[in-house]
Amino acid sequence: MTLNVKKCGYLAPPKDDTVVCLRREEVLRLDRYVYLGFPITGIGIDFEGHLASRLDRALGRATFLTLHSDR
Repeated sequence: MTLNVKKCGYLAPPKDDTVVCLRREEVLRLDRYVYLGFPITGIGIDFEGHLASRLDRALGRATFLTLHSDR
């Protein structure tokens, strides 16, 4: 099994400027990653971002149901 370095990424605290390499290639540093629906940043779960996305989805669903409902 091999890892595709171009599809890899890592999270780190904002002040950490360490470069991570895998198989002599630099791994992309990510600002944010979504895992099981939760946005993860270098300092932990972004609960505010998660709540905002859930509210947007709920409002979109409510608008859809309002426009396409028979009542």
